[in-house]
Amino acid sequence: MSAKDEPATTVAIRLLDVLDGDATRLEPLARCPRQGMSIDARRCVTCARMRSIAWDPKSGGEVSCTAEPEAVHAMPARADIAEIAARRRLHEVVAPVTRCITKEPPLARERALFADERVVCLPVIEGVMKLAGTVTRADALAAPNEGRASDLLLHQVSLPEHASIGSAIALMATSETDHVAVVTDEGDLLGIWSAKDALRWVSERMGYVIR
Repeated sequence: MSAKDEPATTVAIRLLDVLDGDATRLEPLARCPRQGMSIDARRCVTCARMRSIAWDPKSGGEVSCTAEPEAVHAMPARADIAEIAARRRLHEVVAPVTRCITKEPPLARERALFADERVVCLPVIEGVMKLAGTVTRADALAAPNEGRASDLLLHQVSLPEHASIGSAIALMATSETDHVAVVTDEGDLLGIWSAKDALRWVSERMGYVIR
């Protein structure tokens, strides 16, 4: 069988929508099946196993390649929520697009981003994708108009992308925070998983249809 005839694996691409100064940019991340970690999806373009790649700024995207898919442990038919939460990994449930900022934008620009009710906090990155901290909605709305995002920067509770959903829920409960940053092995931001996301996930496991 030639390489082009090998069965393809489809991998989700997650995007960081970054406000950087007065401009915005997109940073794509994809979990490489061969390496078992998320990488800059633009590296997939140079890989001989890549078959196709595409992403949309509003919905993320996907890359198709011939790498062997990651092993997935079969879930027992009668598994309860606790067991499922212990087996599912954060990289599987992080939102496809995460809005974030650098340290440079003025607070007025940052505050405007919170007009979107779905934004519970704004991750702050430095360099290309390294997580530096977060800014919360309450702090942004209470701050004066002068200043920059870095003035409100908080240390962020984070977990690696391969941590379990159960670990994230327990961490939010014990650290009194309503969101956890999910990072790659290299410390790059992958996304934010919030208490609202956790409640939605639990509700769906209980059989409720969440729009």
